[in-house]
Amino acid sequence: MQNDPATTLAALRTAPSRAEAMRRFADVLDAHGARLADLKRRVDQVYRFETPNRPVFQFDVIGHTYEPAGWANSPHDKLLDSNLQRIVFQLCSMPESDVMPTLATGLGTSDLIPRMFGVTFDVTPEGAVLQHFNLIEELPRDLVRLQDVDVTQTEPWHDAVERVRFLAEATEGRLYIAQPQMQGPDTNAARLMDQSAMLMACRTNPDAMRVISNTWAEVAARLQQALQQVAGKPGLMRPRARFFQPEWVTAVVVGDYLPFMQPKCWQEIFGEAFGILYRRAGPIFYHTCGPVIGTEEVLKALPGLVGFETSYVRKQSKRLADLAELKERLKGSLVLCSFEWALGGFTEDMENFTAEWLWRMTEGGGFMIQDSGPADEGYALYRRLDLLREQ
Repeated sequence: MQNDPATTLAALRTAPSRAEAMRRFADVLDAHGARLADLKRRVDQVYRFETPNRPVFQFDVIGHTYEPAGWANSPHDKLLDSNLQRIVFQLCSMPESDVMPTLATGLGTSDLIPRMFGVTFDVTPEGAVLQHFNLIEELPRDLVRLQDVDVTQTEPWHDAVERVRFLAEATEGRLYIAQPQMQGPDTNAARLMDQSAMLMACRTNPDAMRVISNTWAEVAARLQQALQQVAGKPGLMRPRARFFQPEWVTAVVVGDYLPFMQPKCWQEIFGEAFGILYRRAGPIFYHTCGPVIGTEEVLKALPGLVGFETSYVRKQSKRLADLAELKERLKGSLVLCSFEWALGGFTEDMENFTAEWLWRMTEGGGFMIQDSGPADEGYALYRRLDLLREQ
């Protein structure tokens, strides 16, 4: 049954202090304790390639509008307040959804690490970033510009660390925190130099591109380690807010160039970065929008990779048969997480999206799904997929 998000949000917004807001929030969180423990158990089974007793389906309810609480005066307080309200809205709008409450750092644009090297950006209203200049104009000449930069002394580094420190302390370690958007080796290369020049250099100067990739890996590994430490324990830092991952999955890579390059070429340049990150920050979860059919052998060979999320499967398409084929190709080696199809809905052929299909895909673990929309749409899908049974 649905709760009343409006009433619960009103109580949170009218709290006279941060401490009282946290107490009221803790009451909401405690009410969902059994469900969240069950979600953790099922996700653990998925990552052990065991069949959970119910599919993992995260439905993110849309429609929340943030209204600052009276106690939230500082930027950090507003960051916490907006997180608490977003989580309460999700929990109360659709308690049955497999959403794990996770704090966001508010660092969601793809320019974090390049800014540590001095690149400046404009950010569009949609969140895209446009660099003002290319740090690297000529290879290998300009690789020196990546040297002798102490990223730990830069404002972007300190900002990320202090946000995580504040969120962890304010919530007393009760909530997971998603890693800030630090992207991956290929995407960062395209933020340091012209994208076309970057893609050409992957063919004409792979050794120099590997230097850029591994430089990213060293910085990302140090940052992810630092955030794990200030959070209090490594497992509190989650690779992504979308799709819960077991606490032993602690590192993240985000990138979209693998499907658009010759996979082996991409692997030879950017694959080492995964090994560096894995050795320093732990098992890796990977985001790519896709399409991923044809890249699965490279994905399986990447050091430390245990799971990934994608939207497109074949070209700009996502059909249920393609998802089933992809899961079979992975053969229990990687967890496949399929998030909502960017062109609308969970999949292109919604008429075939049945309980029978989902439960069959759930067999043997290794598979989770996500979609979003209004709460009534989520409940309609859950009924259609036979997910409203007693838990």
